Amino acid sequence: MSISSKYFWIPLLGSLISLGIVGILLASIMIDRPIQAIDYNSGSNLNEVLPEFLDINLMIKFQDKSIKGNVIYTFKSQVDGLNRIMLDFKEMNIINVEDPTTKEDIKYRTYNLPLQGKIYPDNKILIIYPKKKLNAGEIFKANIFYITKNPDSISWMNKEQTEDGNSPMMYSSCETIHCRSLIPSMDTPSVKAPFNVSLTTDLQLMALASGIRIGDPSSAHPPFIYQQKIPVPIYLFAIAVGNFTYKKIAKSDRVGIFTEPNIMEMALHSFEDAGTYLNIIESKLIPYEWQIYNILVLPKSFPYGGMENPYLTFTTAVILTPDKSQSNVIAHEIVHSWFGNLLTCMTWEHMWLNEGFTKFGERYIERMIYGFDTYMASSLIGKGNLIETINQFGSNSSLTKLVQDLKGQNPDIASSKISYEKGYMSLYIMAQIIGEDNMWDLLRIYIDTYKFESVDSLMFKTVAYDFISKLPNGTQFNNLIDWDTMLFGTGMPPKAPSFETARIIDIENMDSNYINGQPGNKSLLQSLNSYEIEVFMDDLDEKTNSDPSTNTLVNIDNDGNFTLKLPYSFSKTKWLALNIKRRYDIIKTIIENYVTKVGRIYLLKPIYRALVKLDRNEAIRLYNEAKSFYHPVCREAIEAIIYGK
Repeated sequence: MSISSKYFWIPLLGSLISLGIVGILLASIMIDRPIQAIDYNSGSNLNEVLPEFLDINLMIKFQDKSIKGNVIYTFKSQVDGLNRIMLDFKEMNIINVEDPTTKEDIKYRTYNLPLQGKIYPDNKILIIYPKKKLNAGEIFKANIFYITKNPDSISWMNKEQTEDGNSPMMYSSCETIHCRSLIPSMDTPSVKAPFNVSLTTDLQLMALASGIRIGDPSSAHPPFIYQQKIPVPIYLFAIAVGNFTYKKIAKSDRVGIFTEPNIMEMALHSFEDAGTYLNIIESKLIPYEWQIYNILVLPKSFPYGGMENPYLTFTTAVILTPDKSQSNVIAHEIVHSWFGNLLTCMTWEHMWLNEGFTKFGERYIERMIYGFDTYMASSLIGKGNLIETINQFGSNSSLTKLVQDLKGQNPDIASSKISYEKGYMSLYIMAQIIGEDNMWDLLRIYIDTYKFESVDSLMFKTVAYDFISKLPNGTQFNNLIDWDTMLFGTGMPPKAPSFETARIIDIENMDSNYINGQPGNKSLLQSLNSYEIEVFMDDLDEKTNSDPSTNTLVNIDNDGNFTLKLPYSFSKTKWLALNIKRRYDIIKTIIENYVTKVGRIYLLKPIYRALVKLDRNEAIRLYNEAKSFYHPVCREAIEAIIYGK
């Protein structure tokens, strides 16, 4: 699938782009700010040639943590006179490039091309030279052979890091630009293509990929061949190998779960409503394009909540709870089936188009499942997280814009609460202006217009502006939406909603009573759901400047039993972090258990920040005890807190 047809004019700019990597800033008649069309974070010449299809073959070897692969590309020239194809790669040795039909060698060379200065010093470019120049529309095929050892896109887990402790495991993490260490590729969300993948491994374990398996999906025996017929960006390519088993959930024939056998029943229970989530959001958008929805539950050492790989959503065993209170992670990943997977941000500067829209859909599911008060509580939590992120970056920082300038920045930084929560709040405000029913009509038109393509913020703005103009009072509505401030303004959105309800006010008043030494409301405290507990924690944190008194903490714990009752969750993290200064001796064993059994970065950071403030040596001791369990990305994040790296 080519880059958006709306950008047919990009090849005309090819002569302006040095080696295809310089970001072109294009002025728009709709918004008086530039919109970037070429990705700063890729060295590929996507302005000249695009992949039509990938046939991927990978041999995964646990013995030496290597992957030997070949990928047969079908390319289509976008310009006349094409004489080279440029792909991103790193941490791999290119063995050869040949014609897949004649087996004749194809000329190629590689060279180092650091991108963004010091941010990607190990980035390289593979240049493939067709025997003759290609005209626009001509097809060219090349088979690339390579080997990569311990690339940063792959996590290798020993058996002690898994849930059953019986077999090793591996899985990939390609977002944002890490797939170039697994497959030589145009590693940018601007480029989308379908693929086939065949996996083999040196251990007798099940091999999975982000596609529909040819054959029985529950079979642990080869061949492991998968098809991805819908064009997707390469960051959504995913593989995993482990002692997995597969079952469909009872409530939906569209949803299945892969996981280790010993946690399958808990996973089936925790995610039994996933089919309902899918039905709810599908009823508001366009039909689900992916046929099935499979979830892979990875061990608790998985550093993230979830990853929306099509046909193979990754999530962590940390969110498996008897009360299903953490299943909003799956609701979020399901909504990505439309926002992110079906239509995708063109570059990471526009990541909010993936994450903000998905958060908008996720909270609609929460509203339908749990009610309006919980919907508002979830939104209020998001607002608090957004305020915290803006304070960390600085209210005037360019990193607080929806459309970010990532020149000189690692695109991973775009995956902050700005894309998620400022994106969500901006859409919420728009829905309040034009009406919720109109908002869902707009989102359906937006998806239907650009499905299978990559989009930027201007493309959404154009669709939205045209749609709103046709509404009764449309001119008035458009005048109320300040697109320039919305997309390019720093800090909080103007007129940010409060998200408060009568129940939330009752929760906050109860907080004040506990803080002031007055009797709390035990029945209300014990009735709180996971979202409301987090609202309670945030309010307690804010009102006490992160330092509630020992008496306050003891009284709350006596009434709510939070220390022992709360499952692995951000509410638990918040509670433990608030207790570390005043009650560490009492909760020390619980803290040790928590940090050595949870690998999700989001849940660990507040704990280690509080530990460093209390006693850096104690933080180091606990980290040294737990770090062999953590993912490398998690270790990097925690070491930055402890050592200031």
